[in-house]
Amino acid sequence: MHLINKDSLLFGLTEADFKNAEGEFIIGIETFDNQYRIAVAARTLYKFSEVIYVPKYETRYTENSDNTKTLHHNRFSVIIKVPLN
Repeated sequence: MHLINKDSLLFGLTEADFKNAEGEFIIGIETFDNQYRIAVAARTLYKFSEVIYVPKYETRYTENSDNTKTLHHNRFSVIIKVPLN
């Protein structure tokens, strides 16, 4: 995860900055599969125009009265845009 603080190149950028600039984020994830003893990698990219500024993900589960949780798969892609304070 990239922490956006005063030392970050992204610090201070606004939603308009992302919409008015051309650029992309390249995301790479690497891990090791212990069962098959192989390295696993995935890469994807997101253009600045695809960035969702200040997202909040909808809660994907509910807590039940019997102390269990129900996972709602239909909520995985639901994003709520929240205002900055």
